[in-house]
Amino acid sequence: MIHIVLLVLKIIGIILASVLGLLIALLLIVLFAPIRYKLKAEYEEAFEASAKITWLLRIISFTAEYGNDSVAASESETSYEETDGSTNFRMRLKIFGRIIFDSSKVKEDSEEKKGLFAGRGKKRRKSKEQAQENKVSVLTAEPASVDSKKVQVEEKSVTNERTETARIAKSEAEAVPGLEEGSNSTTIEQQVKTEIQVKSEVIGELDISKATESSTKAEEPIEKKKGLFHFIRKAGDSIRNFWGKMKAFVSNLKEKIEGLTSNVSKLYSKYQLIRLFFQDDKNKLGFQYGFRSIKGILRHVRPKKVQAYIEFGTGDPCSTGQILGVAAAFMGLYKNSVQIIPDFEEEVIKGNFYCRGRIQTFIFLIIGVKLILNRDIKNLIKNFQTLKEEF
Repeated sequence: MIHIVLLVLKIIGIILASVLGLLIALLLIVLFAPIRYKLKAEYEEAFEASAKITWLLRIISFTAEYGNDSVAASESETSYEETDGSTNFRMRLKIFGRIIFDSSKVKEDSEEKKGLFAGRGKKRRKSKEQAQENKVSVLTAEPASVDSKKVQVEEKSVTNERTETARIAKSEAEAVPGLEEGSNSTTIEQQVKTEIQVKSEVIGELDISKATESSTKAEEPIEKKKGLFHFIRKAGDSIRNFWGKMKAFVSNLKEKIEGLTSNVSKLYSKYQLIRLFFQDDKNKLGFQYGFRSIKGILRHVRPKKVQAYIEFGTGDPCSTGQILGVAAAFMGLYKNSVQIIPDFEEEVIKGNFYCRGRIQTFIFLIIGVKLILNRDIKNLIKNFQTLKEEF
């Protein structure tokens, strides 16, 4: 029984060790397998460029192209027939030789989808137009129905008024003696109308008299107020209002000046804090170490091989010679890898550029660990946090 348990434990330990060994191997591959890159550009009649990035012995590759040159296509493992002539830029990602992403195919798929959904869009537009036409017809039909309803209501009101006038005329005829049953109704209606007009005139005269009385009553105190006392009081009120406005203006101006001075003092205090932060010796050491680290990263990333051929001319021998002198000042950087050929007679510019290099991730890991563990960097981060809190 014990032997069986030990055998099971042994098998489990072997499996765990193999899994751990695979993880360590993958980690080492990720850290030590370099990322290689190539850049190529050419300009003669048109600008053409290509870039290629590979990793893990070209298991993963990324290519980007600008232009439709067959040379650039062969360099990036693409054929001229596959490239889309309507576009000048293309990106492609491959894993184990299989295309995972292709920008030209994405554009083609989007165009096909647009073609498929074009008919549906037209149908929807037609249906929307029909719906709008129906709405317009309904809206145009509604006012007619409303007008007809209004006409019917007005006709009903007219008939009601006529029946009421006839009823009133009959009652007046019964009440007034001397009127015969066969007398004309129009005379009675005229009498009723004249009575109504007389009553309305009387009511109007009463309202006018009341209005005149109220106006006379309102004018009497105004006439009484006129005089020297009223003028002095009005002048005092105007002086009091002017003084209040001046006091408000002065107080507002004082508040604005105080706010401006406080803002200026705050800005000056912030400037002093920033100046002290950069003048601190510990912070200077941290900045120096950070700049050295960035310099090391750039030194590692820079291309290992550079080739360039440039032919230029401005048409003016003087300006061409000046440009050539500026380029010769940097001859120590590129040495013999860059050829510069001036043309003192014609205006021309053409050339090509090629570079390649590699990037190893473990270099970034080492630099990052050193930055984290460095004492000067820790002090710089701490002082920066305090400065941020004071702001």
